[in-house]
Amino acid sequence: MTTRSQCRAATLLQIRFSERDVFLDNIQEQAYITGQFAQLKKIARKHGSAIGIGHPYPATLKTLKAELQNQRGI
Repeated sequence: MTTRSQCRAATLLQIRFSERDVFLDNIQEQAYITGQFAQLKKIARKHGSAIGIGHPYPATLKTLKAELQNQRGI
């Protein structure tokens, strides 16, 4: 969190907020994004929830589809 971030402003104003736990696709490689999803799930299991942020890049969408199919056992 930087001094100019919205989270800092929310803290100062005592407003509830959430922050990203994992940035999913700062590297556009499916193997990397799969690892980021694994990290996101690990955090969610430990804390009960987690926030991941990504973009609609082809590699991200392909990985998301695969992750959703794995969760459903498809």
